Amino acid sequence: MNGAGPEKMLTLDAHARKRIRESLDESLIVEAAAGTGKTTELIQRIVAILRSGRTTVDRIVAVTFTRKAAGELRLRLRVELDKARGLATATNEIGFLEDALARLEEAHIGTIHSFCAEILRQRPVEADLAPGFEELDEGQASRIYSRAFDAWIQHRLQEMPPALRRALSRLSMTRSTGDDQPLDQLRHAGQSLVEWRDFRRQWRRELFDRNQEIEQLIREIAELARIALECDVFGHPVREHLQPAVDFISRLKRSEEIGHRNMDELESLIIRLHRRLKQESNKGSRKFSQSHTRDDVVAKRNHLVAALEDFVTRADADLAATLQTEMQDLIDVYEDMKARSGKVDFVDLLVRTRNLIRDDSGVRKLLQDRFSHIFVDEFQDTDPVQ
Repeated sequence: MNGAGPEKMLTLDAHARKRIRESLDESLIVEAAAGTGKTTELIQRIVAILRSGRTTVDRIVAVTFTRKAAGELRLRLRVELDKARGLATATNEIGFLEDALARLEEAHIGTIHSFCAEILRQRPVEADLAPGFEELDEGQASRIYSRAFDAWIQHRLQEMPPALRRALSRLSMTRSTGDDQPLDQLRHAGQSLVEWRDFRRQWRRELFDRNQEIEQLIREIAELARIALECDVFGHPVREHLQPAVDFISRLKRSEEIGHRNMDELESLIIRLHRRLKQESNKGSRKFSQSHTRDDVVAKRNHLVAALEDFVTRADADLAATLQTEMQDLIDVYEDMKARSGKVDFVDLLVRTRNLIRDDSGVRKLLQDRFSHIFVDEFQDTDPVQ
């Protein structure tokens, strides 16, 4: 199937659509653009399988992305089954279709999360769950996470491990809105880790001597600041563009005069300097100073910006890896709060069902005997678990 216009769709997709509706004893994956009729063909395939007597409606699973879509799928299936019954002439086909219509509510049509929840409720002990476990919606899970983060950050701020201290130093240098303070940004990062907690392997950390790289960059920034201060053309745009480099060196000198040299702070300042210098500025008089032309200075600025960009990229990766390691216990706090309340979130539904089917041959056999056909209308294809 493809994304051609409606007038060409039937001609171009005729073979694919025919295979979907008639080749009923093979598994198929259908890839097509939005609006090309994937759901329509899925419904026609379900109808064809039921009409053929290959299975009964209670042994069918149809998974879609939202509850609303599941409701619409069930309604459309009922309409198509009724239409097929009206067109059927063979006695056995009429009987199969009437049975499907009468028992349509027994079909397992819903989201992947609801299907997983159904499996877990039937085998809670094997899934290491309390029999009466409750499902959390997104809002409830978010509130539990917020409590977990608050408890975690209070404990961590007392210890102030290196990556957290480094991250907060960076975040404090960014311009925050009233709704997005530094701790809120860290809270969002932690929530992403919690949502992807099925993948807890430590991130790779490349060799990176941050302090040595900062010292080298300081020398280059100082040289550019010195050149900027030599400018003898009043109001030169390039000179004004280089003022952040001059301010950086002035601030560094003031800190060193009082014996203060904080590498976390310097890293944050370098990142901010990169943001300010990376905007192009090559206007103004070709004359810049007695020693340098405008083009000479712009070339040096560009060289420094490239070095800063390389530093920022590697520093970001280094911090992400170390912070991911330090935030692992946030996941544990969240998991403990859920467990004590007897609740599971959407990730739990997926992961625990996967583990149950993967690890328990008895459950696998039970599901294989119970369900004959699984149809997936839509799912989150960026989630490896799904």
